[in-house]
Amino acid sequence: MLEFESILDAPPPIVEICVVYDQRNGRILSMHQFVGDGTGLFGPEGTDERERLALHTIRQQHRDVGEADRKVMHAPADFRPAHRTIYRVDLDTNGLVIHLSERDFAERREQLSRADAERRGRQPPS
Repeated sequence: MLEFESILDAPPPIVEICVVYDQRNGRILSMHQFVGDGTGLFGPEGTDERERLALHTIRQQHRDVGEADRKVMHAPADFRPAHRTIYRVDLDTNGLVIHLSERDFAERREQLSRADAERRGRQPPS
């Protein structure tokens, strides 16, 4: 995802994030970030077009999810995805929640490393 920092006096660009997800289980299929000046496609009047573009973009990538099960949500204006974090949509609240975080990945790497070390320790010398 993009981050902006400017030395100009102009206001920063507007960032709108459309999340395409499987409404059966909340799995996120894609996040589309639209960056602009807050008008046209990047403004309130562009909501339907942003949804259409987000759905169109994933059409070929996620054939395992039927079109009827694909749904689009607009992330809150202040939402910025964290690095090395996987999100999902909570179907009860219709909000974004963390599915796996960087800490989860670190713990899993450690488990795999220990298992690998144990496996190697049991192998006979070559």
